[in-house]
Amino acid sequence: MKDCKCVCDCQEKEFNGLLCKPIEQLGVAYKDIKVPKGWRLPTAQEGIDLVNNADFVKWIKFEDGGHDFYVEQPFKKNAGKRAAWFGCYGSNLDLSGDGSLIDNFAARGVLLVWSKK
Repeated sequence: MKDCKCVCDCQEKEFNGLLCKPIEQLGVAYKDIKVPKGWRLPTAQEGIDLVNNADFVKWIKFEDGGHDFYVEQPFKKNAGKRAAWFGCYGSNLDLSGDGSLIDNFAARGVLLVWSKK
């Protein structure tokens, strides 16, 4: 296992045809996210499909709380202006957004995906 600061077992794993990296860059504002070549943020639909996959939820440890992750902004009008993310609050999982791309309030973790298709 490589040395990293992430919320799961630090190994990439495939879910729903996507290779997923463990959530990383915790507490990084949206504007400061680093996305390596070939990787990307999941779309909102991919995020929905992932969080509906019981194996993914177990791997990402959503039940422990504090494992929000960014998704691509689903609305073209808001692209580059508003962050979008999935967040777990108690027993609820929500798709949220915020216009504060530079404040800590907008900081979430980064789930990177690679399309296997």
